[in-house]
Amino acid sequence: MIKIIRYDYEQDNEIIKHYDIVVNNRWNKMAYYNDITEEAKEEIKEQAKEVLKWFNGYGCDLHHEAFNTDYFITGRYEAKKWLEENFDIFEAIDTIKEYEQDNFGEVYTDLSEPERVANMLVYICGEELLSNSKTLDDKWNDVLTREDCEQITKELDEVEEWKNIHL
Repeated sequence: MIKIIRYDYEQDNEIIKHYDIVVNNRWNKMAYYNDITEEAKEEIKEQAKEVLKWFNGYGCDLHHEAFNTDYFITGRYEAKKWLEENFDIFEAIDTIKEYEQDNFGEVYTDLSEPERVANMLVYICGEELLSNSKTLDDKWNDVLTREDCEQITKELDEVEEWKNIHL
């Protein structure tokens, strides 16, 4: 049995949404990206939209093409600066660890390297962002047409609250 429990609390005059998942009566922490700045979300969204302008492939390959074929951030200094400006670093590391353990069985990202942390975090957030597209979900096993890519772009523009990657 799976139950999702949501509770809100106030921190620094901001309402924080927190979710926990209970699986077979065991609590599991779920990362909910509360500490990501709106600017970072927009940058990640823009990355996906740029790729959608020229993408010509299967829906299931869009995330890989947008967030795994090139670095989002290059350079240790730039990555460290970007992380400090946009994330709670400990939440970022926890998110990566949880994601990789859940999906790969172990952690592969070198968490001591800001460039690797930043790019893996963008990869995870990109997956979460794209999970908001009904068109992408419907066309997952199909080659995306120009119209499909335009519809996905519109859906991404409408995203206000990102779904959690673990749902």
